Amino acid sequence: MNMPVFCCWLIICACFDLCFASWKNPSSRSGVGQDVRKCFSDIEKENDITHLLLETSSPEDILIFCRRMSKLKKCIAENEHQMSVSENTECLRKTRGITIFYLNVCPPGSNITEKYKENALCLGRIEKQILSCASELPQVSYLRIQDDPKRCCALKRHRICITEAVFLYCGKEAAEVVEQILLRYFGAQLEQCGKHHIQTCSSPESDDHWLDGRREDIDTNHHHESEIWDLEERRRRKHKSSSNSSKAAVGTVLLCLIYILIIFVV
Repeated sequence: MNMPVFCCWLIICACFDLCFASWKNPSSRSGVGQDVRKCFSDIEKENDITHLLLETSSPEDILIFCRRMSKLKKCIAENEHQMSVSENTECLRKTRGITIFYLNVCPPGSNITEKYKENALCLGRIEKQILSCASELPQVSYLRIQDDPKRCCALKRHRICITEAVFLYCGKEAAEVVEQILLRYFGAQLEQCGKHHIQTCSSPESDDHWLDGRREDIDTNHHHESEIWDLEERRRRKHKSSSNSSKAAVGTVLLCLIYILIIFVV
């Protein structure tokens, strides 16, 4: 093998090593793609449950919402290496509610998704009632809600307010599907309230007739929400791992072709 070919071979190997190292270490590519923090920020802006219910008040609105959320979640899945583990954990916590809402409203074929779409138009007609119920909603992190039982009661009154309004104007099926979504959306907060064994709320209008005989269903809903969340996390990790493996495989094939080409040249 003469000297020019040998030098060419060394340059090709060096370039390949640099490319492979970049693929293997995603943090070295932090400047590639979208800003994951902006994607998280855009999701967090829509995280309010009142906003979500009113924004998805028709099949067309649901489709637009789901497409936008899919793009933002793809941005996060492909660029999460830009963030530290602690940053990523905090952002996932803050956007947990909207992620659960997305998983209950967007995936096609599920019973709750189809029922929500069937009744979505009616939600748009009771905007005033939904906004009024929002005044009952406590502005507090789920990490602090157990410190004040009144806030747990506020969550309960908010759920009753919305489900009763939906029941009155949209019917029983609509009220049941909205209640399921609310129970899952506020699952983390409700679990914290449950740990302190709050039996009843002082307000007489807090009689939650929607929960009569349905405690087992609520526990099932909380368990189901956790399974959905875990499934989403596993799917995201699998997608990232598959992407990195594919890039490494392509690099190996290219190296083999270059090596064969050099042999023929020599």
